[in-house]
Amino acid sequence: MNRFIILFILLFADMFSADSLSIRINELIAREEYSLAFNAIDELDKHISADFWRAAVLITRWNDLKQLEDYQQAMLLFNELAKIKSDSLDLENKFYIAQAVGQIAIDDAQNGRWIDAISSSRKSVSLMEDILDSYPEFIDAKTGIAVYRYWINDKLPFYSWLNLRFLDGSQSIETLEAVSRKGIYSRTLSLQQLFWIYINEEEYDNAESTYRRFVSSYPDTRLGLWFEYFLASYRGKDELAFRVLDKLEKAYRQKDPLSRLNLMEILMKKFEFALKLSLDNEVLLILENIDSMNVSSEEREHLKNKYENFDQLRSDYLSEGNIVGKNPLLSN
Repeated sequence: MNRFIILFILLFADMFSADSLSIRINELIAREEYSLAFNAIDELDKHISADFWRAAVLITRWNDLKQLEDYQQAMLLFNELAKIKSDSLDLENKFYIAQAVGQIAIDDAQNGRWIDAISSSRKSVSLMEDILDSYPEFIDAKTGIAVYRYWINDKLPFYSWLNLRFLDGSQSIETLEAVSRKGIYSRTLSLQQLFWIYINEEEYDNAESTYRRFVSSYPDTRLGLWFEYFLASYRGKDELAFRVLDKLEKAYRQKDPLSRLNLMEILMKKFEFALKLSLDNEVLLILENIDSMNVSSEEREHLKNKYENFDQLRSDYLSEGNIVGKNPLLSN
């Protein structure tokens, strides 16, 4: 889930000047047109906004195509932006700094640095609240606050009680629904968050409605396929989930350079569903594909939990004698 929680957290345009260039960058990122987005960023003449958008493209491309250098470069830029003192900045640049700090918080949480994550999250929210104090009609700025409050209430309820006084999660949902319909710059982000919140709440009909709203705007994205997969998976529609994974595998095999981390994740998910569906021929083919990829230790570390689950399923399957002796690759 985490991959999609951060995937569009940065996809805001310049809300104060609403210039066409920033709107174009926003759309290009959402449509996964990364090279065109970088070209558009080169036209920016502002240091903070250019660095922010460059980091936004890199972190989104990292979550999509999983090239490790994208992640490293993105976090370097975010950390440099976070060092800038925001007191003397205008609202536009303060917004970019708030977003950079928020991304650092997400990275901290994903790596188990919870104290740092909470500290950075509160700083980001505080900056957003300062923006709203000066520009209360800017509904888009409420998105990050609503997202923070929902997930802190869900994952750390005691902390939420101490700091937010039992904030009702429905308030965050109402805010995100409003932004998804009335907002200009964070409409896409609010849709992403609503999808995951509805999944978390097990409100799958609402999740499907949100997913369909997303694909109506971005019908040919890999993210749309991921959403289709997760919706089918959480609903227990195993055959549909397996078919969508097939589509995702084809989509990522077309990328150059090959998105190895995503491809490995997809193959391991396919293996799990092939077992559930008793697709013996598919199980054999998937294992051959996985074993032939020669995954590095660094790649394996990034897929650590998923690999542990796969290794256990693989071991259990082979120990039952299903395919031992039929293929030397699978008897190791």
